[in-house]
Amino acid sequence: MVQSSQQDGRLVFQFSGRLDTAECARITDPVVEQAQAATQPLVFDLTGVDFVASSFLRLCIMVQQKSVSQPLTLVNVAPLIKKVFKIAGLDQLVAR
Repeated sequence: MVQSSQQDGRLVFQFSGRLDTAECARITDPVVEQAQAATQPLVFDLTGVDFVASSFLRLCIMVQQKSVSQPLTLVNVAPLIKKVFKIAGLDQLVAR
């Protein structure tokens, strides 16, 4: 599940639950469309997310590539999910 909102000059996508392949297939188009139209920095908030499939990593890459002028940052990332991003070479997206 994903919800988006404007917070402190940023477009924040709040994800929850399992981000498995089926869920990512459902949310990819709306998230990419909103991200492309954004004029402010993008944040993926993963509070409460306990699993990400490779399709979520692909979504992050797509958003990063299609919204080149707006940086993407991931926040509130669980340690095991941080490890997945590190293994995939995407750990630069995760806020320190």
